[in-house]
Amino acid sequence: MAPLVVLLGFMGSGKTGAGAACAALLHYEFVDLDASVSSRVGKTVEALFSEEGEDAFRAAEVDVLRDLLEEWERSPRGMVLALGGGAATVTGVQDALQGKGLKIWLSVEPGVAWGRVKGSARPLAQDRGRFVRLAHERRDAYLALSDVVLDTSDLEISQVAFRLARLTQEMGDEEAARMQNPVWRLNVEGKLSRSVIEGGPGTREACRRVRAGLTEEGRRVWVVTDQNLKVHWPRLVHDLCGGSGAADALVLPPGEGAKTPIWAERGWQWLAEAGARRDDAILAFGGGVVGDLAGFLAATYLRGLELWQLPTSLLAQVDSSVGGKTAVNLPEGKNLVGAFHQPARVFIDPVFLLTLPQRELANGLGEVVKYAVLGGEAVLEGLEESADAVASLRPAAVDESVRTCVAYKAAVVGRDEREAGERAVLNLGHTTAHALERVLGYGGVGHGVAVALGVLVALRVSEVLLDCPQDLRGRTRKLMERWGLPVRLRLPEDTEILAAMKRDKKGRAGGVGFVGVKGAGEPVTGLQVPESLLRQALREIRA
Repeated sequence: MAPLVVLLGFMGSGKTGAGAACAALLHYEFVDLDASVSSRVGKTVEALFSEEGEDAFRAAEVDVLRDLLEEWERSPRGMVLALGGGAATVTGVQDALQGKGLKIWLSVEPGVAWGRVKGSARPLAQDRGRFVRLAHERRDAYLALSDVVLDTSDLEISQVAFRLARLTQEMGDEEAARMQNPVWRLNVEGKLSRSVIEGGPGTREACRRVRAGLTEEGRRVWVVTDQNLKVHWPRLVHDLCGGSGAADALVLPPGEGAKTPIWAERGWQWLAEAGARRDDAILAFGGGVVGDLAGFLAATYLRGLELWQLPTSLLAQVDSSVGGKTAVNLPEGKNLVGAFHQPARVFIDPVFLLTLPQRELANGLGEVVKYAVLGGEAVLEGLEESADAVASLRPAAVDESVRTCVAYKAAVVGRDEREAGERAVLNLGHTTAHALERVLGYGGVGHGVAVALGVLVALRVSEVLLDCPQDLRGRTRKLMERWGLPVRLRLPEDTEILAAMKRDKKGRAGGVGFVGVKGAGEPVTGLQVPESLLRQALREIRA
């Protein structure tokens, strides 16, 4: 049967424009349900609403949809079908689409949607208050019908179309997806543990297969995720939980605020009440916060459960899911309570990046900046050449950049699992980053953005203490700008930032423990940096 992609969502989400562009990219037929209804009844949607009422429109909508689905089933050509804004709330529409196609909810912030449609002739877009209320009322219906959610609030039509086409190619044929194998594989061989890292399109299916094998052995997989992932990937969360919905999942609130001792205690209680055993596994399905908290639970509950990571953010894919650092935050600082607990399996699938907001992609690219400086001239040049392709989520470029970062970190971690020496090079930019996160409030600045700014500070320090070439800082700044990362922020007084640096867990007696570089690929750890130089370096990132 030919592929079917069904787009649902509120007015102003981009269903028609992005759907048509997506269909053109895939060489599919594009059908707009509202336009098809209008053609069938010989009236505009607005006229049908005003003359016969919404009930008449909804009845016609269901009839036309059923006919379109019959045509699709007979056609050898794929179809992109854009539903009207309220179609997903109609029982007849829900029934007709049951078990058919890949259903993608194009979500949008109500205020953004209003800005796109105000002044139009749409009958339900004449009053802002009613418009916003209606958007919130329909969310549950969209969520119940969708397989994947793509937020279009900060995306151009062309970006939405590209992501829709990629999602269709990656997920439209479930049977083909299930037959895929990971494109690349790395082993982290430490003295104390071993991690297997797999990456590339289809890797999420490898995770499902491994999970099924564990279940056959009578063991259970306990999923830790957050509310955003539960919304954006509802079908996958359901599958990862063994078809039991959220029964076997700990669902965290999104953001850094969940990485606390309170949520760790809730996680321990959840595992205890559900009867988790020592031979079970914990699966972290989410970004860095989910991975850190799930890892901390795995490290501490019953003195250690097996940990799997299925990272969904770019930052987690290139860095935090690999290496076994787990932690929670305290008011006094970030990651102050934690443990080293290596994941047994890491599954890195680029499909999850397609549903990330632009700000989260930029956040992950901030961590890639660190690896550009650490990896050496060849890595830096490669990322400079592919910068635009990476920012546009071109598959080959993204996969190569992720693999490059992971390979570097995996090699370092394999030689130094518990940061006794060499592994400290991975903290490049982090002393400043953690201080910025603390003084600006967790969530006030993204971790990856803070790391990239911290790298600029470290490069300025390195020019003075290690004779690092000045052009490396210029190239790094330019790479950040190409990726849409801020190179300056409004900051509080230096004294507050310096105090936070001294409280960082990487600090050493006598001053701030600092990582610098002699040049690209030449890190130096344990630098003692005079306060006057830190103040000077902070000017590099102060707006």
